Amino acid sequence: MKKETLWLISFIFALTVFQSCKEESKSLKMNIVKTLYTTDTKIENFTLDSLYREKGVGGLTITFFLNIPDDFTEKNPDQAYELICTSKNALDTPVFSDTIYTDRAGTKKIFIPYHKLNTLKKGKNILSMEVRNNLYQQGDSLRPEVRKFDGMTVASGIFIMPEVQKTALIVTKMETDTTLYTPSQMDFSMLWGSGYPDLFWEGTIGERKIYTSQTCKNTISYCRKDTTPAFFYVKGDSLRFSVYDFDAVSYHDFIGSMEIPLSTLSQPAQQFRSSGKIKILHIRPKP
Repeated sequence: MKKETLWLISFIFALTVFQSCKEESKSLKMNIVKTLYTTDTKIENFTLDSLYREKGVGGLTITFFLNIPDDFTEKNPDQAYELICTSKNALDTPVFSDTIYTDRAGTKKIFIPYHKLNTLKKGKNILSMEVRNNLYQQGDSLRPEVRKFDGMTVASGIFIMPEVQKTALIVTKMETDTTLYTPSQMDFSMLWGSGYPDLFWEGTIGERKIYTSQTCKNTISYCRKDTTPAFFYVKGDSLRFSVYDFDAVSYHDFIGSMEIPLSTLSQPAQQFRSSGKIKILHIRPKP
């Protein structure tokens, strides 16, 4: 009986020691991970430029120096940083977010078109920018999993927000100029009848696509009345109106384009336009 009791006590003691070692190992492992993924990334030299324009679009440029410790970038070469902008005038809700991929400290430049800040009021605004280390597990570059957010840093500045306007455009007529190109050579007449272009048009502001029309086949004049979805813009923004010949088996053939300052379209005389291969364009704001 004493021998059995002794074996039982020994077994309980060994089990207790094993569990204790296991917990200690787990704690040590967690501490190592925490130490490895902690950094003191900081924002320095934070400036805002509210008069910047890029590709015909007005916007806010944020320039800052992202100070990343060297020992952190050595352990995390494929690093993503979450950039979140908030404003008290928008009740501190995010007004813009982006992701920066970098493996070293340096000066960063972010351009935010004003149409993306349409929740802010006209005039003076305080913008706060928060940068977080968006840490990914290594080994799966195609589908990374977020491990944690760490090393949050914040900077803020004042800028003047212009008035953001909202409009939609109506196109009632568009005709190409056949003296500047040969429409019968745009398509194979054996397959497509007359061989004239299958016209469609696109409206873009900078890199933002506003609208792509339907296609009118075998014609030199667009045959539909189109209305774009509503969109935001500021004074000085221009719409690029581009005309193409639709091609089902290859790239669409570019025919011509024109730049239209959006703030001028409220004037009736500016609603009738002609430029290059676009002989006639009737375009106006939706009432």
